[in-house]
Amino acid sequence: KRIYAAADVSHLTASVGTDQRSLNEELERQLQIMVARSRHLYKNNNYVKKFMRMAQNAIVGPQGVQLSVPCKRADGTIDELDRQVVEEAFKRWGKRGVIDVTGRLSRTQLERLLVLMWARDGELFVRRVRGRSFNRFGYALQVIDPTLVDYGYRADFPDGRRIRMGVECDVWGRPLAYHLRTDVETGFGHRRERVPASEIWHHFIQEEPSQVRGVPWIHSAMRALNDIGGFVEAAIIAARVGVSNM
Repeated sequence: KRIYAAADVSHLTASVGTDQRSLNEELERQLQIMVARSRHLYKNNNYVKKFMRMAQNAIVGPQGVQLSVPCKRADGTIDELDRQVVEEAFKRWGKRGVIDVTGRLSRTQLERLLVLMWARDGELFVRRVRGRSFNRFGYALQVIDPTLVDYGYRADFPDGRRIRMGVECDVWGRPLAYHLRTDVETGFGHRRERVPASEIWHHFIQEEPSQVRGVPWIHSAMRALNDIGGFVEAAIIAARVGVSNM
């Protein structure tokens, strides 16, 4: 009979989901759990730790992302002096104690941290801060823990604006602001700060048009990785019991 095999409904396909909820609806219920499990595996699973290190090395490398500025004149030739001045200033801005608001990171360290967050948590947040109090350039970056963008904050407004998982969007889905929890130390509470989207870089791999938050890269492998870890642990325990038998 004329039927798509993928749409067949039988006991053989009963375990395949048919729910058509949007990704945002699923993430509102599951993202916080996935991020917590991804972080747990990163701390305790050698394969996940190695994968994250490989991502950092492949994307950032040992020297970080390099800047090359052509500085073209009106006639199309390159102004070598201007190019050198801009690139040297970029290097000075990227030094430890300058680029990062905490003063602890260099540009390469900051880039490696962002790639780690991108892969482990599924997304990265960077706030662009302006002011001479941070450095002589009057421009610094603040890395924001994705868990501080409130997963559980949801609201709808009469003008069409809506907040999903701490991200405020207009009626077209364009981000307007991010709602950050300010209780950094405890991780609990409901005090929030509304930060305009113009100050935030938010990056993740887009899988659906209306998606507002990212998903950990290893989400589809978490169950298998956890099962493998449990199997190895059980095998080792069984072996130890066996060799300890008098």
